[in-house]
This record gives sequence, C-alpha cells and structure tokens, in this order.
Amino acid sequence: MSLEIKKWYKWILFIAGFLLYANTLNHEFTQDDAIVITQNQFTKSGLKGLGPIFSNDTFLGFFGDNDKMNLVAGGRYRPLSLGVFALEYAIFGENTFVFHLVNVLCYGLLLVVIFNFMNLVFKDKIRDAQAWAFVATLIFAFHPIHTEAVANVKGLDEILAMLFGLLSLLIVFRSPGNTRVQLSAAFIYFLALLSKESAATMVGIGGLLVWFLNGQSFRQGIQVIAPMLVALIVFVALRAGILGQAGYGQINELLNNPFLKNENGTIVPFTFSEKFGTVAIVLIKYLQLLVFPHPLTNDYYPHFFERTTLANPIAILSALLYFGLIYFAIAQRKVRPITSFAILYFIITLSIYSNLIFPIGTFMSERFLFSPSLGYTIILAILMKFIYEKNRKLCIGVLGMILMFFAIKTIARNSVWKDNFTLFTTDVVVSEMSAKAQIAAGGSLMDKGKALPEGEQKNRMLTEAAIHIDKGLELYPEYKLAHELKSSILIHQQKYGEAITQLEKSLVLYPNDENLSKNLGVSYREWGKFQGEKIGDLNKSLEYLLKAEAYLSNDPETFRLIAVCSGIQGNHQRAIEYFKRSLSLDEKNAGTWMNLAKAYEYSGQLDLARQSMAQARLLDPNIGK
Repeated sequence: MSLEIKKWYKWILFIAGFLLYANTLNHEFTQDDAIVITQNQFTKSGLKGLGPIFSNDTFLGFFGDNDKMNLVAGGRYRPLSLGVFALEYAIFGENTFVFHLVNVLCYGLLLVVIFNFMNLVFKDKIRDAQAWAFVATLIFAFHPIHTEAVANVKGLDEILAMLFGLLSLLIVFRSPGNTRVQLSAAFIYFLALLSKESAATMVGIGGLLVWFLNGQSFRQGIQVIAPMLVALIVFVALRAGILGQAGYGQINELLNNPFLKNENGTIVPFTFSEKFGTVAIVLIKYLQLLVFPHPLTNDYYPHFFERTTLANPIAILSALLYFGLIYFAIAQRKVRPITSFAILYFIITLSIYSNLIFPIGTFMSERFLFSPSLGYTIILAILMKFIYEKNRKLCIGVLGMILMFFAIKTIARNSVWKDNFTLFTTDVVVSEMSAKAQIAAGGSLMDKGKALPEGEQKNRMLTEAAIHIDKGLELYPEYKLAHELKSSILIHQQKYGEAITQLEKSLVLYPNDENLSKNLGVSYREWGKFQGEKIGDLNKSLEYLLKAEAYLSNDPETFRLIAVCSGIQGNHQRAIEYFKRSLSLDEKNAGTWMNLAKAYEYSGQLDLARQSMAQARLLDPNIGK
C-alpha cells in the first residue's frame, strides 16, 4: 500500500469507528444504564458524587443499601466510568446524545490504540506489518460483537479498560528503561483497572509479548512488566479494602448465579459435571459468535443454556477444541508466533469471564468478547495475508465481503439498542428460554400498554405482555419481579379476582414484599369497588375494602370507598370516620367534603354538614349544583 494511504490509517480507523456507531447518537438509555446513570444516586449527584463513587461498590449508588451488595457475585469496583458519567451528568444532565457521543469517540480512540498495538505485535514478524496491523484493526472495528459495549452507554467500562490496558502495554514496551515513562505506564494501567477488573488479564498479555514475541527470559519479562504488576497489586489491595467480602458468599438467586437447580423444592448448586459441562457449551458459543455473529442478543440468562454434563458430545468437542488451541499455540510459538499470540490473547482475556476461575453471575454476555475478540481478528488478518500472497484479488474480495457483512450487521444491531422497548421485545425472540428476557419484554409491553388510551391496541399490548410474563414464571416460578408484573397486568386488565388469587400465592413466597402487598391492597380495593358498583353486593364490597385497608393504610381512595359503602348501608358514623380519614390525606378533594356533608346531614349533625359543604364549595363553587 502507498505511503500516502498509510499516513491516513489512524484517521480511517477513527472515522470508520465513528460512522459505524453514528446511528446510536439519538438513542435513549437502555438496560444497565439505569444501574450506573439514571437510577444511580452517586452519578446523578454530579461532582459531589465522585467521592462516594471512588470509595464504594459500583452498585451501591443504585441499590442504596450495603446489604443488597450480597445479591450479586463478587462485588464491583469500577469507579472510572461512573466518574466520567458523573462529570457528563454534572455538565449536560441526562442528555443521551452526549453520553452516546463519548462512547463512540472513545471507541474511535481505542481503534487508534489497537492499531499501534498491532504494529508492536507485527513488527519484525511479517512483511508490510503496518498494512496488516491496519487490516486486523479494521476487522475489529467492524465486528458486530462490539455493539453491546458501544451502543449501550454502560459499556464505556469495557472500552476504557481495553484502551488504557493496551496503551500501558505500548508505553511499557516502547520505553522499557525510562523510569518516568514506566511510572506513567503504571498509572495508565491503574486507570484500566479502575475501569473494569478484567484489565487484570493485560499483565498476562504483557507476559506473552515478552516471552512469545520478544524471546526474553522470565526475569527480563518480569522487569519489563513490573510497573503493571505494581499497579495491579495496589489495585487489588484498594479493591479489597473498599469492598471487603461483599458478594463472596453463596448466591442463591438464579439470576445472579445461573449454576443452580431446583431439586424437590430445594435450590441446590449444579454438580461438578453439570457446571463444567454447561461452561463448555458456553465457551463454544463464544467461538461461534466470533466466526458468525448471528443472532445476537443482550440476554443469556437462565435458561438460555440447558443444564448439561461433561458427557454431552458438544461439551466434549468444546473442551477438545480449547485444549487443542492451547496446545497448538504453545507448540507453534516459534514457527507461528503471531498466531500463537492471538490464540493465547483470546484465551487469557476470556478466562476471567469463563466461570472457571470465579463466578461472574451469568452464563455469558456478548460484551465479554469485546477485548478477547482482538485475538480472533488477528488470526483473521493473518489468514487474509496468506490468501493475499496467493491471490490478491481473492483476498480483497473475501475481506470486502467480511467487512460488508460485519458493517450491515453492526448498523442493524445498533438500531435494536434504541430503547428498552425495542431491545427487549426484539431479543426475547432469540432468548426465548431466558426468564429474564421474557420478563423484560413483558414489563416493557406493559409499560407501553398502560400509557395507551382504552381500546383494542391497549388490550392487545397488555395481553401480549401477559404472555411473556407467564412464560417467565413458567421458566422461573420464584422470580419475584415476575410476580409483581403479573399482578400489575391483571390489575390493569381489571381482572381483580385473578389478581387477588395470584397475589395471595405470591405473598406466601415473599411475605414481606412491599410491592406485592401494595398490589394486593389495590386489587382488594378495586374488587371491592366492582362488587359494590357493578354487582350491588355491599357486604362483599365492604369485606374487600376493609381487607384493602390492611395493605393501603395511607390511601385516601380506600377510605373514601369504605365511607361511601358504609353510608349506603346506613352506617353514617363509620362513613363520617372514613371520610375524615380520607380528607386527612387528600384535603383538597371537593367531592369527599360534599359526601362528608351528606353523612353529617343523615346523622343529624346539620352545623357540621353546612361547614363541610361550605368547604366543598370553596374548593369547587359548582359542586352540588
């Protein structure tokens, strides 16, 4: 390739990355953005939130309670991206354009860093190293597996971890004897670790560069990567000091520990064979998504993968494939050093997400391939080089087709990340067996349906939501959120009797849940109202309204309905009592003041009746006319 074109490599990569994700700039916040931005009290505090962000678990600002930190495996300490979000929030508020723009710009910068890193890897190993470094980076830029990390604002942690991690390696290897430069490399690597703990694997990548590509001794290698090792030790100590033992106990919630099963009504862990057999299936899925990234989804929660054992032929194939890759990389390290490096880069960076070292709370996620995918793109670039040396036109054609497919898939996949409704209702088709995906789709449909006016479209949307929620409950009967949404759907469909039956069962599982209790109170209230207004059964009506009172102790509407029912039954003293309780919570309600006046009148308290009616007309001059 000409020198003129080579001068533009970095700009081409940056612009390509920007254009590929430009259609995300008008997107809303989605999925886990609530945890780190829209529902995170520290992020929303702007500059004042920086202190708490850097001194607490990343999820504390969302959960608001240290006790809830034990709900997720391992704890999280990723303050850098949250710090960036807090700064953005302080300056721009919830301007989604700015948040997405920062992600896209950082992705473009990452591509420039990857290109420089590829030059380091390819230098003196292959002819025209810069050109093939460009090809490898271009393939990485276009790969659709990165959409989750770039299109989802929360994915900034992945981008920054890789950006600072590779940048620190570049600095370490380009100026190994310069103390000041080495200190700056340690600081930059520390930023990578503050972005996401997965950057710890970059120390292993440094070792690969030393021993596989440079042929240095173990002692020399330790000296080269010493600044990174120091930064890693400091980070581990800092993280341990801040998080303590949060999240390290046994997690018995399926959506935070997928390796659980129900045996005779008891939740127990997978057996050894079941866990590692399932992990093997997950690992081969990662390879499939690299080679053929379709279909993509945001959700791989239980039961996306069926429980299996090490006797499963696909699990055996997966194990043989990975062991074979490792053997090939080690055996061929001198003959094919770049291919060996690429394979081990993939395996080392993926290892932290494999559930083999420690539990990560889910089977897998596409964003977990963000950094590991570089190993695959290096291999693909080497394959393109091999084809190029045999047939240039064929190489250009194959590479062009790959990039075209990747670009179309990336841009199309970006559009799915537009908002939660689009994301959840699209991905549930792929993640049909995921309880979480079903409930997410059902919840989004319910929220959209509730906002519609009464009519066929609203009923159709609520019915579709109910189908997804029922499927979620079928997959995971103990899913608390599913129980809450199921009752909410029935309430909005005005199926109060069914809602009561369902909620009474739900509260057996979760007797102290506030949302379920509130929904049961609303169901009792509306069912009682229906019994009185539509059926004319005042005794039944009062029975359910009094049950509602037990759950809705500060609800003026419940008190008002009890008062109305009591008044019709002739119990005017109780009517007066409950009208007054209703007004103590809703004193501006002219209708309730008028009803109180009538209750006083029927009970012979005419002065109080006139006073109450005067108050009603003060609020609404036309009332009672």
